[in-house]
Amino acid sequence: MKTGRWPDKTMFVLEIRASTSEGSINKGGNFQTGLVAIEAAVKDETRYPATKWAYFNFRTGSGRERPC
Repeated sequence: MKTGRWPDKTMFVLEIRASTSEGSINKGGNFQTGLVAIEAAVKDETRYPATKWAYFNFRTGSGRERPC
């Protein structure tokens, strides 16, 4: 926080879920449902010297990871 930079080897993982507004007890608003994808951002200055960050997208059902 002092420098405004993330240290090397930082990882962020994002879980992406679908939403719906109709459920058995839900009378209004939206709530999350099934998992759609998991995305990750990895800072590795040695492995990715040009950009320092790599982004990965793990879609459900495919069984394979795919770099973005």
